[in-house]
Amino acid sequence: MNSEWVKGSLLLAATLSAGIAIGVWLGRTDSPADNGSHVAAMQMDQQHVMHMLHQALKLDSVQHRAIIATLHRHQSMVDSAWGALRPHVNATLDSTHAEIMNLLRPEQRQVFRQLISHGHGGSLQ
Repeated sequence: MNSEWVKGSLLLAATLSAGIAIGVWLGRTDSPADNGSHVAAMQMDQQHVMHMLHQALKLDSVQHRAIIATLHRHQSMVDSAWGALRPHVNATLDSTHAEIMNLLRPEQRQVFRQLISHGHGGSLQ
């Protein structure tokens, strides 16, 4: 198997995973006051992804700009898909957290609540 293809596939998988993780994190926080930090986080993630792509693929400046334009062009579709998926992901996470809470001792539950609230704005309070 071509090593460049493998590297590219792994990079694409990492990028997709990072996007999903950020989407979950952003989707779990509904505070309008945090909107500026969300935009900054997404921009930092895009810069990181583009740096990884640039390093791995040795992009020229035209390719670099074209890939950024492609990502921006498809962002509305990603946002739309996440909007449809988000309620189901939230419900699944809430159900998972509730099951975990039932497995913990009382003193562990408070720590778990704190971990959840710091991790992604979970609703277990």
